[in-house]
Amino acid sequence: MCFYQKRGFDMVQIFRNAVQASCRLKPSIPLTGDFDIPIRHEIEKVL
Repeated sequence: MCFYQKRGFDMVQIFRNAVQASCRLKPSIPLTGDFDIPIRHEIEKVL
């Protein structure tokens, strides 16, 4: 998040549980990120 905020991006919308739907289409998408933190939502950002 800091990466985008430092570059002037703004959060527009949060898509709850969108990663779960994406994984059905592309099973190679990981369900956890760094430090085993679950990846669940997608965030739309604009500059």
